[in-house]
Amino acid sequence: MSRRRDSRKRSRGRARKRRQSRTTVRLIIFFVLILSAALLVKGFFLNRKIDANDARARSLEAEIEAEKERTDHIKAQRDTISSNEVISQLAKDKLGLVESDEILFKSED
Repeated sequence: MSRRRDSRKRSRGRARKRRQSRTTVRLIIFFVLILSAALLVKGFFLNRKIDANDARARSLEAEIEAEKERTDHIKAQRDTISSNEVISQLAKDKLGLVESDEILFKSED
């Protein structure tokens, strides 16, 4: 009888170890699935953020290009206006100024 008892104890012990190892494996699988799901969700939100940042970068690049064109236009105007003839013509047209050797005639209207 003692052999049967020993045999039963051993088989119970093995069964208990198998159940414990199955439970451990199931818990590990569960946590791996949870972590995988969390990483997928985080990846999804990061991709959305990347897309938004790409759109913003394209918008800013377009603004930079527009400002470069505006700067070039202003530089061209500066070069044109910097000549003395243009400056004196603008002073006459916009401000009504005359040079010292000119005579100003006003109409009576």
